[in-house]
Amino acid sequence: MFSFVQTFASTGPPPGTAPRLRVTAIWRIWTLIGSTIAGIGVAVAVIAWQLPETMRAGTIDSAYYAALEAAEQLRVTRAYYTDAVLAKVRDHKDFTLTHEHKSSAAGLPIPASFVKDVSEALRQRNIGIDLVSPYPWPQRGTAALDAFESDAWEALKHDKSMIFRRQETHDGERWLRIGLADVLTRQTCVDCHNNHPQSVKRDWKLGDVRGIMQVRKNIEQPLQEAESRAKSIIGSLASAWLFTAAALLLAGFGMHRRTREKEKTQQRIEHLAFHDPVTGLGNWALLSERLQSFFSRPGLSQKCAVVCLDVAGFKEINEMLGHAAGDQILQCVGGRLEGLFKRPATVVRTNADEFVLLLPDEDDAGRIDALMGEIVSTLAEPIQTSAGPIAVKIVCGIAMAPRDGNSEDNLLKNADLALQNAKAEKKTWLHFEAAMNAERHRQLQLKNDLKKALERDEFAVHFQPVYDLATNRITAAEALLRWRHPQLGYVSPAIFIPIAETLRIIDEIGMWALAKACEEAMHWPARIDLAINLSPVQFRSPTLVQSIASVLSKSGFPAKRLELEVTETALIHDEKIASEILQDLRASGIRVALDDFGTGFASLSYLHAFPFDNLKIDRRFTGDVARSQSRGAAIFGSAVALAHTLSMETTAEGIETPEQLERVCSAGCKRGQGFLLSKPLPAEEMAKLLAAEASVGACTPATEQAA
Repeated sequence: MFSFVQTFASTGPPPGTAPRLRVTAIWRIWTLIGSTIAGIGVAVAVIAWQLPETMRAGTIDSAYYAALEAAEQLRVTRAYYTDAVLAKVRDHKDFTLTHEHKSSAAGLPIPASFVKDVSEALRQRNIGIDLVSPYPWPQRGTAALDAFESDAWEALKHDKSMIFRRQETHDGERWLRIGLADVLTRQTCVDCHNNHPQSVKRDWKLGDVRGIMQVRKNIEQPLQEAESRAKSIIGSLASAWLFTAAALLLAGFGMHRRTREKEKTQQRIEHLAFHDPVTGLGNWALLSERLQSFFSRPGLSQKCAVVCLDVAGFKEINEMLGHAAGDQILQCVGGRLEGLFKRPATVVRTNADEFVLLLPDEDDAGRIDALMGEIVSTLAEPIQTSAGPIAVKIVCGIAMAPRDGNSEDNLLKNADLALQNAKAEKKTWLHFEAAMNAERHRQLQLKNDLKKALERDEFAVHFQPVYDLATNRITAAEALLRWRHPQLGYVSPAIFIPIAETLRIIDEIGMWALAKACEEAMHWPARIDLAINLSPVQFRSPTLVQSIASVLSKSGFPAKRLELEVTETALIHDEKIASEILQDLRASGIRVALDDFGTGFASLSYLHAFPFDNLKIDRRFTGDVARSQSRGAAIFGSAVALAHTLSMETTAEGIETPEQLERVCSAGCKRGQGFLLSKPLPAEEMAKLLAAEASVGACTPATEQAA
């Protein structure tokens, strides 16, 4: 490949392909889901870490307050017992306050024994209450304080309002112990302690701490239950977290899939917006975007070349071989073109059979011509399709910036104009030239003038006689449309008929020509037929048969004297519909002729498929018939013989020399037309010619005249 294609200066990503930095919806979805799962997981972990200790602490606190309540209740009960019971029986001779109250019928427990008895009753509720003191009590003996009691005594001596607490383990079970100061709150208690013979202290007074009321509560079972509940709650939270995580992940995958599908759909939409669905190349929108970006580059070279490329004859190939084969051709052409270029060059398909090449930073005509030669060579190799190998030809138009345009519109317009001129001049490629614009303006002016030509009465119908070659008498006349332009004079039908077809006014003009020809032919002898050509666009009109019938009805011209000439181009679009139209025309009495026989792709197949009354042999073969040993003469003779075999008349077109006339007659052709016999005549001259022929009578045969 040429080096300049590979060394184009690139100023960054091509227009329309620059990356867009954005946070995608998928990233946001997974960020939200991940953070939610992580947040819940952290919360569960924190709860799992804190909950057991919190529940243990709560259980211990509950036990603590229950112990305090029990101690307080015992205090109240002891005080009530002392004040309400013992006070009444203290001096009663029938009762004795003693430690041995259980074995004495008249004995009553002293407050300390009362507390001991109540404590024994509370042990069934896993609560033990004792009064202990470092001072010997009656019946206590020399029992020493344990570690808790000693620590509690030391603490309570200094602050009798405090509550001393400790958690201990005994025999594998956990216990809560609290100690409260046992304070002398009544004078009777002070007196009892000071006067008791076994009291080691005689100076007790109100408010003194005489001992410790300790409460012991077994908290093993409540703690086990709390720990079990904590584990259960943690398990439930973990399960809930796992379930939530699974649900969020499933929802995330669902949203991920839907988002990816939505993004893929959006990408497909964006791709289709800038790419051709058949070839996968860029389309007009991509080309326009890149050209706009190119011309907007500040301070950079704005040299570039644009090549408009057209696949010659693609429409006919597509119609004959089918759209599948046509698409294969387009795909192969696009693939081969794309294979020749690297970025920043751009290859796009802009129309049915048109491609555009954008070559940035290139304005050297010589190198462009070299590149065009390689493109032509690359595309010359036959393309394999479902209908077989097809060889294609291309036509190109080239425009270069800034010489041929300094904007997107100007550059593309001029490249297309060069393409149209290359088609008209049958060149493979042409560079844009300023003179082409003048021709383009002339074409535009012709289009505008042609739209008004009918209402301005600028059309006329001329007639070229068709002769019976055996009698040299006129048997028919072909109606030929003429346009007399006010400034340009007569414009060739080869120029204005295609324009009329493009403008979609050919039906209106064609029906006017038919009506005008029928009007003139009504004045001719009844033996003279009228022939008129139908353009391919006319033939595809859905109202063709009805329109012709209407013209014949209004003019009164007999259908049997009318011969309609059609070319192969009019038949190739849809053979079934074409056959139905021809059958309808012949059923109404109109004759049908195959015009320009031998110039199409499948003339013989059409003779078999369609009903024709007349075979008009193209002037190409008529011109060759006079040259001996020519293949054209052999083809001409074969065509005449084939037509006679199929019971069709034959008409030779373009007879211009006596030698041609003689050979045409020798080949057995019955009818002919051409400048040798008569040029096309205005209606008045045609009428005079017919009148003169009628007054003279039969003339010598055309073969003798030619001799």
